[in-house]
Order: sequence, then C-alpha cells, then structure tokens
Amino acid sequence: MAFCDYNTGRIEKFARGIILFIGIPELEINQTGTELLRGRRANDFPVPIHDARSRGLNDSRLLYLNARGAGMRRAFIIWRPLGGHAMRTHTRSILLYTVFCLAMLRFAASSASAAPVNDVLPGDVQQKYARYVEIYKLRHMHSGGTAEVLLDEETKSVVQQFWGLGDSQGWAGLTMAAFAFQRQWDLVRANLSYWDVLEVEPGRYKRYPEIPADYGHGQTSIDQYGEMYMGLAALALVGPDDLKRQAARIVGSIITYGKANTWIMGEGPWTDITNTRMLLQLLAEKLELNEDVLAPGETREQLLDSFLQQFKNAYLVRTGSTNYFTLNLYFERMFVAKILAPDLPGLDAAIREWYKAVKRDGNTMFDWFYARAAGRDTAFVVDALRAFPADPPNEWVDDGYNLGYRWERSPEEVAEPADGRPIEYTGMDFLALASFYAYFEARNGF
Repeated sequence: MAFCDYNTGRIEKFARGIILFIGIPELEINQTGTELLRGRRANDFPVPIHDARSRGLNDSRLLYLNARGAGMRRAFIIWRPLGGHAMRTHTRSILLYTVFCLAMLRFAASSASAAPVNDVLPGDVQQKYARYVEIYKLRHMHSGGTAEVLLDEETKSVVQQFWGLGDSQGWAGLTMAAFAFQRQWDLVRANLSYWDVLEVEPGRYKRYPEIPADYGHGQTSIDQYGEMYMGLAALALVGPDDLKRQAARIVGSIITYGKANTWIMGEGPWTDITNTRMLLQLLAEKLELNEDVLAPGETREQLLDSFLQQFKNAYLVRTGSTNYFTLNLYFERMFVAKILAPDLPGLDAAIREWYKAVKRDGNTMFDWFYARAAGRDTAFVVDALRAFPADPPNEWVDDGYNLGYRWERSPEEVAEPADGRPIEYTGMDFLALASFYAYFEARNGF
C-alpha cells in the first residue's frame, strides 16, 4: 500500500506490477496497512514498526521513502511476507527496498506533468479547462504576463491590443499559482519571466513594461504584490528546485527593499505593503531564507497579531464602503497564509469573521475558500465551473460573465450588463478556481 498526495492507486498498481515482473511471489500489499494509513496527515508518519505491530500488523515492515518534487510529499509502503515468515537475508531486504525505490522514482517521473484537474474534475470541466488554457496561450500572454485583449470587431479572434495592462503584474502571480498547482511549468516559467521585465530595481516592480511615468494609479500598488505572493507561495509549495530558487531571490529582494524603504514599494497612492509583512515572513521561512521582516524589538507574535487585526474590518468594509475590492485583498492574504501555514494561530478565526461579511454575495471563490478552510463540502464548485461559458468571458456576449476577476466584484457589479466592446478577459477566474479546487480537493485540505 502507498500513501501520497493523490492518485494512490497508480503507485499501488505500479508496485504490484514490478513485484510480479521480477518474480517475488512471497510479497503482497498489506491491506490491513491500507486501513492503518488511510486518511492520516503526512506529518503523522512514519508509523514506527512497534506501533504497526501493536495494531495487529504481525511481523510487518514499514518502508518510508521521502520523494521530493513531482508533487509528492511522502510515500509510505507496508509489506509483509506471505506465509508468516520473515525475509531475513540482507540481499532480499536490499532488493525489496530497491524495487520500491524504483517504483517511487518511476511514479515521480510520470507525475511530474500530472495535473490534479484531470484526476478530480469531471470530463466536461477538464475539457473546458484545456480550452481556457489554449486561448490563454494564444491571446493573453504579454511578454509572459497575463493581460486582457481588445479583439477585432468582425471576427473577434484577432488581437488588436492588450488591455488592462495596469494589473498584469499581479495577474501573472495569480495565473502562476493556478498553473503551478497543475504542474504546467512552461506557463509558470513564462509568468515568472514577466517579473524580470518589470523589475525597476531588486524588490521593486512596475505594473507593465510600457507604463508611462505619469500613470495615474502609480507605477505599482499593494494589490500587485499581494497577487505576486500567491504565485510565490505556490512555487514554495510545489515548484521544482530551480523555480524555488528564483522565488527565494524575489522574496529576499522584496524584504530587503521593503526594510530599507519602510515598506513603501515605489511611487503611487497604494504602495505601502506593511500589512503583508507576515506573508513575506512565511514565504521566507518556507523557502528557507535567512531573512526576517521584524522591526527592531518586534516579536513574531506581535507581527502575527498586527497581520490578523486588519481582517476585523471586513464587515465594516462590506457594509460601509463601496470598495468591495478590499475584501478580495483580504482573501488573497488569508489564502497565502493558509496554504503556507495551515495551522497559523488565529487565522481560522479571522477567516470565519471575514466570511460573515461576504457569505451572501454568491462569490464562489470566497465560498470555496471558507468551506475548504472549515473542512466542509466543496462539491458545489463543480457546478459553478460548469456555469462558465465555453470560451473565456467577454464584453460582447451578455451572459452574466462580462467581468474578469469576478471574485473582486460586488454582486451589483457582477450584475452589470455587457457593454458590447470586443474585449476578451483572461479566463483566470475559471482557471484559478478550477486549479485551486482540484489541487486542494486531491489533498483533502490545505
């Protein structure tokens, strides 16, 4: 029996096949062990030999392989000889260990490109995901970044110019997270390369390459960094080593620049990222950087408390402000914190309070995040994914999907009719929701 993040059956079948191929008839997969391991958290392992015996696995052996990369955190195999006798020779022990090491390596290689959307989502939604990715690659990549497009009036298939570039720095982080959780590394690398183009100096970024000096909203903003963190967090969790190194360099540069400039990340009205320092701390820890964001005399507990305090404003924002986007900023920050540190003290309580402010808004991303964090059923997401149009949303078809990045929009904004312009959105609403749902459903939690 084997335990891993997802698709356990593939490992077990492969292991059985190798056992039969090399002719070890004495071995079988220990089905009692299957029940012992199923449903337990990865960090609860390995189960000691004496503990396995105390649970009735007489004369069992536990082999523990830590398979890094390829989306697999740990693999566990329990075996026992048939007939109740033990394999006592070193030769057979080494052979057995080698067999299963090979099995795990084979599985890791075959899983390197495996996408949870293809394991979790029904076939029609898988096809829609593939279609959205196809159009994204065809029309929505600007120097590797993510952008909307203005199409020709007649065929609505030829790109006239990129649109919405002012947010492309952040959007690249969002799509990077979606693609990373599906191991679509070509797209991840393209998105990541966009930030190299946007780097004004290490740690400081502009919104898009051609941005004019007098751009009204400033060269960057706090929300651009918040969405960057989403992509960086995904790389910290599942990225191959070279991408983790790139992520570490970026995080280190942001921390260095932020500390040197009191966390003001450039010119503009919304460039103070003080409220996101905790996320940089978590990223630095996950990426094993010798960096911290603490002010002189500040403790980590104080840093965490200041981070959580901001979410107490959610209800006031929802009821006393027209700026629904702030609730999206809160979501992004809590999402990054939750995937990097699922047991972060106080975070679940903050998520519950934030959700009280948005639970009646019909916001599928928010609903999914709360349900996943609370350990509740999230199957409703599949129907929401099916409801998306066959092609990425646009402004010329009045089907209720004429806004991109829907979870940042209030119900009133979402209800606005299409305006008829040949603008096609990136489809990242669907891509991110499908990817996040599939990946964390396969893991059965954050």
